[in-house]
Amino acid sequence: MAIIGCVGRRVWRRCVCVVAAVLALAACTVEGEPSRLPLVEHPRVDVPSRGDERAVVAALRLIDACALLDARAAGFPAGSRPVALGPHRCELAAPDGARVSVRLGIWFPARDRLGDFYPRTLGGAKAYVERWGNDPRSMCFLHLPVSRSLSVRFIALAGATPTTRDLCAVAAASASEAALRLARPETLRPGASAPMASWDPCAALGAALDDPYGYHLDHESMGDYGIDGCFADPVRPPTGEAIRLRFAYGRVQTGGVPKRIAGRPTMVSDAPEVCTVRWSNGPAGPEAEQLLELSAPDCPRAEQLMTAVLRAPTTGSPVVPRHGLLYRPDEPDLPVAGACGYYAADPARCQPYAAMAVPGQKADLVRAATVDAHVNCAFAVDAVRQRAGGTLRPVVDDAVGCVFVEPTRTARVTVRLAPGRVRAEPTATRTTMAGLPVRVVESVESPWHVRRLDVALPYGGTLSVTAHASARTGSTRDAPIDPAQFDVADAVAEQITTTHLS
Repeated sequence: MAIIGCVGRRVWRRCVCVVAAVLALAACTVEGEPSRLPLVEHPRVDVPSRGDERAVVAALRLIDACALLDARAAGFPAGSRPVALGPHRCELAAPDGARVSVRLGIWFPARDRLGDFYPRTLGGAKAYVERWGNDPRSMCFLHLPVSRSLSVRFIALAGATPTTRDLCAVAAASASEAALRLARPETLRPGASAPMASWDPCAALGAALDDPYGYHLDHESMGDYGIDGCFADPVRPPTGEAIRLRFAYGRVQTGGVPKRIAGRPTMVSDAPEVCTVRWSNGPAGPEAEQLLELSAPDCPRAEQLMTAVLRAPTTGSPVVPRHGLLYRPDEPDLPVAGACGYYAADPARCQPYAAMAVPGQKADLVRAATVDAHVNCAFAVDAVRQRAGGTLRPVVDDAVGCVFVEPTRTARVTVRLAPGRVRAEPTATRTTMAGLPVRVVESVESPWHVRRLDVALPYGGTLSVTAHASARTGSTRDAPIDPAQFDVADAVAEQITTTHLS
């Protein structure tokens, strides 16, 4: 009997489960005495980080957002001119009311990249495009990631009148041209000279707060302002004192009550649980002003913080800007390696498949798949490639087996060989495959339509093959799926069974 060394409580528990599983399988296998299989150790795949995100923000501050928009690329008339909405936000409008805008430093976390978006290559860089939209589509979002949590975001919007424009094509063409320009920084007009472009709202707000360490300060990346705003969230609830500072170009809104604070004319808007003070910092061109907006839970606090912001430094500690903002198409922008960037179920559990040989004996195959999920990929990879096409790539999730994924995340095939029998579900239908009993279960787990086949093997194991299918990209989320996508599960299960298991 092999002795497995384990260090640490969590590792020890896993080792106990592995040994128990091996012994249980050895007891129920009927194909003779199984040969002893070593536990396989797979090399860890490290994903390098881009380092300090402040360097990314510093680089974004140097960019003129309006220099990223191009009327020709968007398909707008040549006379269309971009209009700056703030130091790092810009919009381009067409005569029919259609618009495309760009915002720098927008919050774009992993859950969004793995959720309603899928990766494409635009202008030689990695981009994320919406998988689905509404019908008729009135807007389309697109992101160029610049860090693991931030992006340069494009939005194409329809006007008030109906339009035949393909809004996602407008956003994609605009982002593609912007990516080409970002790859050649010398072609961009320097944005640091624009009013307030070098200002850091988090530096100003942090200096204004009487207890900056009592707050988590972050650029208001969860809204439309990106690096033109800052959000101060209290570290010690339940104070509930959320505070915002935003920069913009435009005119001071007439809504509110005029009031002079710290010698400045302001407009004060008092609403339940939030008070907002707006004031001008001077002209931002012939038709706009530099606007600052500060929100706090009540007006005395808002006025006190505005007074402190006026005295606060406008920049933080010097940071060397990052050179090269965009990701290459094959460069990981998530803390996962390889095709795990396509696995939305649980990327933290995912690891790339380490190619290995298929054990020769059927008993060895069942036992090996139990102690090493990579074995599921080894015996399934040829069947999936031949039956489902070459776009699906294998990754391993110890909880479910081998998962074949693809970039658009509209199709997925999972293969798992497990000991014993899978619990019969009331909705399962019975059939046979290669002379073996099979249970088939179909379900809908939005956005997925799911078909699972459980093949009962004669020596006590079960082969489970599951096909996940969703609406094609560019359609609506609830659009009908291609029934042929379900046939993949049957074809893969049959080829694996006849080749390796029967």
